[in-house]
Amino acid sequence: MAKAERKRKLSTILAMDVVNYTAKMGANEEETLEQLAACREIIQKAVTSQQGRIFNTAGDAFMIEFASPVGAVSAAIDIQKQIASKNTDLEIDKRMEFRAGINIGDIIIEGENLFGEGVNVAARLESISPPGGICISEMIHTVVEGKVTGEFIDQGPQNLKNVEKPVRAFYLEVVPGSVKTRTFKPYNRKNTITKNIAISTVSAVFLALGGYFFIGSSSDETTPLKLNAIAIVPLSSDSNSQDQINLANGLTQDIGGGLTQASRGLNVITLNEKPKDPKTINKDTGASYILQGSLRQSTGTLRVSINFIDAINMTTIWSQNYDRKLVASNIFELQDEIVNSIVDQLVGNGAILAQQVAQKISSAGTQNLGAYECVNFVRGQFFKILSPDLHAKSLICLKQAVKVDPKYAEAWQLLAQMYAWGFSLYGSVTKEELNRAEEAVDAAILIDKNFARAYATKAELSLYFQRYDDVITYGEEAVMLAPNDSATVGNISYLFDHAGYGCSSPDDLLEKYGYDREQSCKRLERGFELAKIANTLDTGNIHSYDNFGLGVYLNEKRKFKQVIAEFEKIPNPEFMWWNIFMGMGHHGLGDEEKAQKRFDKVKSLVGENVMDRIEKEAKIWNMQIWVDEVKNVFVKYGIE
Repeated sequence: MAKAERKRKLSTILAMDVVNYTAKMGANEEETLEQLAACREIIQKAVTSQQGRIFNTAGDAFMIEFASPVGAVSAAIDIQKQIASKNTDLEIDKRMEFRAGINIGDIIIEGENLFGEGVNVAARLESISPPGGICISEMIHTVVEGKVTGEFIDQGPQNLKNVEKPVRAFYLEVVPGSVKTRTFKPYNRKNTITKNIAISTVSAVFLALGGYFFIGSSSDETTPLKLNAIAIVPLSSDSNSQDQINLANGLTQDIGGGLTQASRGLNVITLNEKPKDPKTINKDTGASYILQGSLRQSTGTLRVSINFIDAINMTTIWSQNYDRKLVASNIFELQDEIVNSIVDQLVGNGAILAQQVAQKISSAGTQNLGAYECVNFVRGQFFKILSPDLHAKSLICLKQAVKVDPKYAEAWQLLAQMYAWGFSLYGSVTKEELNRAEEAVDAAILIDKNFARAYATKAELSLYFQRYDDVITYGEEAVMLAPNDSATVGNISYLFDHAGYGCSSPDDLLEKYGYDREQSCKRLERGFELAKIANTLDTGNIHSYDNFGLGVYLNEKRKFKQVIAEFEKIPNPEFMWWNIFMGMGHHGLGDEEKAQKRFDKVKSLVGENVMDRIEKEAKIWNMQIWVDEVKNVFVKYGIE
């Protein structure tokens, strides 16, 4: 066969490629091919309208020739806008995004195909383009500036693979704000650059931004950091099996916990349930990023698909599939791999500082799958229902879990928490038996000295033992270890507030109970500070800890209108203390009808010996001085 005659000419080349195509094919081949076909139709129509031609395709890649740079850029803008519009009607994992690169240069014609540096540079510019965006060469920019709609972001000279000289590149914003919000990482760069190398680059950004991020402060006053947040959406499961659902929920929480431990400069928001529309996450929580995915389990194997998404424009930053044998050690290795990959993306995108990343990110997990299943049962079922029956089952399986694996820190911490709640909520554990809880939580801390939740449990136990100085000591340790975890900070806030009862009580009651007003007020005010921080972090109002922290403080300060407003954010009419706080708030405002309704609900919930129940629980939570002070209010509404 005779060789096709080679000719040269000057031409404009548009290169396009699907973001994370291999991962999408691995997750769902049929759906990916269907979406690619729909995108191909959009591309073909836009190219034809600008007198271009597609001269080469390779699966998800398109190489397109135009006679005019303006035609090439106009077509690329049209394509990206149409695909972005199409994506809004699709679930996130079904969306398809393209990168686009455009260059003008000398090309070699070989039959219907085109080669040469003009083509190669376009392909390399595509590789550094933002997902859903366009990257053009300086030569293209010179020709099209002022002739197409969009803002150009100068990226400076770029060293492109197999291109001898640096090429000055420009990002073209298809959607306003989509490029300037972050420096995008090229999809073909490996995320294996060491944290130490990244420090100098990110530090320069830090200084240039005038301290947008704050690593720490010499002030004693704690204030919420202005930082990027990541929302963790519960992993979905393709099975109705409760064990698999528990596994998905457990892995979700482990990833969130791993990210919290990996960087104190990141606000990790673990959602309780998958939202109907992921586009609302940024508005509801303030999160800049979304982590979501799915879990599939078959005989002895596990597949986890993870998508890391820009919460502002809903573009996929990174995605990956993981296949593992279903053994406990693999699950924790998988968790660590996901956490490290996300941290690399966050450091590279400027969301967190390299200095804020822990030197070692690894999980103190278990080698025993049965122990891990027990922990997931507690997290996935008990904490959602909080029934006495599930509490009893949790206590039994956790005792077994620490027996089969005495080095499993989270099992020890949860065991301590079950003992603590058995005492404070269910009446199934005596105060003498609380010593077992202290032994359990001490075991957790001995295994993992940086385990924030263990210190929070230690603070809660100290409250029950009326060791209020220890409440502060262990609570502050928990906050130091997880300063941007709204659940931990909120949990400590209400423990501090409970340790601060007596701040506003009359002198005779302070003397009766032996309270020091100054110390009580100090603890109460610190609890209020932490509750405000937790409330700022928990923008989606996912956790109720911060609301209770604020509500308890406002109740102690007798700010009744604000008490009602705070507890109305977390309506729980089946909880005795919610009704008591609401009733006291309405009474303080003089609305006796509404107050009576709430206290009648308390009586219906408790049944007989209502006042005995209130006084018993008040003693546990250091509220007896307040209950004594307002006893006449209880009597007024029929509780004696």
